[in-house]
Amino acid sequence: MSDIANIKNKRYFYVDYENVGVNGLNGIAKLSETDNVFIYYSEEHSTMTIGTHRRINQSQANIQFVLINMPIKNAIDCKILFDIELLSKENKLSEFFIVSNDTGYDKPIKLFTNSKIQIKRIPELCKYNQPEPIIPTEKTDKISEREEEVREFCDQNLKEKIFADKKKEIITVLLTSKTKCAVNKGFSKIYPTSGTHVSKLHKILKPLIKDMPAR
Repeated sequence: MSDIANIKNKRYFYVDYENVGVNGLNGIAKLSETDNVFIYYSEEHSTMTIGTHRRINQSQANIQFVLINMPIKNAIDCKILFDIELLSKENKLSEFFIVSNDTGYDKPIKLFTNSKIQIKRIPELCKYNQPEPIIPTEKTDKISEREEEVREFCDQNLKEKIFADKKKEIITVLLTSKTKCAVNKGFSKIYPTSGTHVSKLHKILKPLIKDMPAR
């Protein structure tokens, strides 16, 4: 396998496997030969299903496995950001994607974006071509604090897979809705066939919703 810094094709996907697991690799079989996928993992998170192996073998993308053994907190996050910084210096026109549900990447992504680097975070490989969610701009400190509060609360409380997989959409609903009614409509669009999930989500997120006007 070639060195990361020597690959100069258009799209680069950095998979935080410790965070997303096999679900993060959904869509890998549909990537093209000009795509590059780097799968960062640790010994504690190194297992894959046979189905995942098959999808990897079917993929035309350039795929590399990057084992991280550094005994420090967030070692994978640091290595991914370091590799993106290194490669982006020579590939200004390329697109970079961090495959993770960890919102801790969002601040570094803003810095990359300010440097004219095309980069965003996605929960699965297959979501690379979806538009960014509409999130209020930080025009006031109040909005900024609200966004930080929502993201932190969701990171801590949306651990169940059915909610963790849709966390980005749920956060978008909370940040763009002005009333409880709007929140309910947004949650219903995320889970159109399950009122139970919507009801449970309301209970989990009650501290974020209770002070909003009903309509």
